[in-house]
Amino acid sequence: MTSLNLKKTIDDIWPLNKKKVLMRVDFNVPLKDGEITNDFRIRSTLPTIQRVTDHGGMVILMSHLGRPKGVDPALSLQPVATRLQELLTSKAATATSVLFAKDCLDADEQVAQLEPGQVLLLENVRFYSAEGSKKEEERMEMATKIASYGDYFVSDAFGTAHRNSATMTGIPQVLGHGAAGYLMAKEVSAFAKVLGSPPRPMVAIVGGAKVSDKILLLENMLTRIDKLIIGGAMAYTFLKAQGMSIGSSFHEEGEINELARRLLQKAAELRVEVSLPVDHTCHTKFEA
Repeated sequence: MTSLNLKKTIDDIWPLNKKKVLMRVDFNVPLKDGEITNDFRIRSTLPTIQRVTDHGGMVILMSHLGRPKGVDPALSLQPVATRLQELLTSKAATATSVLFAKDCLDADEQVAQLEPGQVLLLENVRFYSAEGSKKEEERMEMATKIASYGDYFVSDAFGTAHRNSATMTGIPQVLGHGAAGYLMAKEVSAFAKVLGSPPRPMVAIVGGAKVSDKILLLENMLTRIDKLIIGGAMAYTFLKAQGMSIGSSFHEEGEINELARRLLQKAAELRVEVSLPVDHTCHTKFEA
């Protein structure tokens, strides 16, 4: 694998004064009764946002929240806009205005009214199926519209960087450029150390739902680690690949089962210890 290096960061974007910066962030925060229970992901983006506003630029933020099937008021980003306003105001010498666009594809008026130092948060981009459509023309149509709002594109959403979506890969394709925010740069630098020549012994811990999103990364990491701990729902795909009964637990079917089996076999050949869950809470159905 070639070395993992950043090509451009937000520090390379200049001038920022009176420029509109489209910024993809990950505001997929936990909500309960419309209240944010953990704002860590919002706070993590503040340095990147303030890099723009402190230099007279305007920030247009894009994010998803949950997995809505169309417009879902329960998954609106409005509470995020309110919390972001509070956080930016507490950290800045002067109050920073955070505006909210109720429709990410109909925000021309709000964008036109932006003034230097202001922030505009677009409504949940996943309210439109085109965001993650498998059809490139649908993704690019959405990307072209949102790209028309800004001058520069910055990605600070490492958690969704692997997704081929309108706001992750489509917009920089339309604009012809893109740069990493501070959070993205930090994550990439950390991965570069692990994927380069990490200190040994090295343990990798992975989780989440889908193996298909991570199988290539896991395969590549096997030569650089000594132990692999797999948790989350993706563990059931590996357990099934070992021939174990997993009931109706979430898992991926088809070719991914064979890929999981081969990964376990390769790990054994490389003497990488793989740990999978041995204790499980069982129920007749899955619900929060």
